[in-house]
Amino acid sequence: MCVWPGANEQTRVDDAPSSTSRARARRCRYGMKTFSIVRRWDEYAYGEHRTKRVMLEIRDEMTRAITTGCPYQTRLDPPPASLRAAHHGKGAAR
Repeated sequence: MCVWPGANEQTRVDDAPSSTSRARARRCRYGMKTFSIVRRWDEYAYGEHRTKRVMLEIRDEMTRAITTGCPYQTRLDPPPASLRAAHHGKGAAR
């Protein structure tokens, strides 16, 4: 469990989001509603709006990382800026 700097061992971070982060979450949820084709494909393929769920989970994880000061661990594979994801143009050395 990660706690903010200066907190004693018994202190835990409150998982309840602040009013500002709740407003951001509402905007995120609204934005996801605008991509109806993604929702339809997700529901067809996964039986749920998976993209929205995962986006909100990642948003919550990032918010928690910022709040607690703990590093955020990405779910992306390959990770951002990985050479495995690089585009090798014509004549580029591999």
